[in-house]
Amino acid sequence: MSSEETISVMYGDSYTAKDGTVTDVLNDYGGGLFHPDNVIVVSSNATTISVTPDDPMSVVTNKQVSVKQNTTSVLFHEKAEAGLGPRVPYRGSVIDYENKVRSIIGLPSRPYDMGHSHTIKFLYD
Repeated sequence: MSSEETISVMYGDSYTAKDGTVTDVLNDYGGGLFHPDNVIVVSSNATTISVTPDDPMSVVTNKQVSVKQNTTSVLFHEKAEAGLGPRVPYRGSVIDYENKVRSIIGLPSRPYDMGHSHTIKFLYD
């Protein structure tokens, strides 16, 4: 709340960026996205997603875990993404923050996953 940066929140299944690029938020990002335009986009249709657990063997075995979500859990997940800043090596703090909200709204805790690990560094392009 003390940040001087403004982040807009939009609800929709897609987002058209300032450069004209269209992103399918629901199908390509599971229902939520923090875009570099300083916009959080939340799909009203966000439901259960499948993630790969935070374990390298899960990649080898193609193990997936279902995560129930709703617009509130997605919004606060993306708020955490926005608050992390650029290029943090461990994305698990997003899940830590989201799980605080999930406990308040009555959703089960979300496990860490390969995109939001608490032990494995996130590799950037």
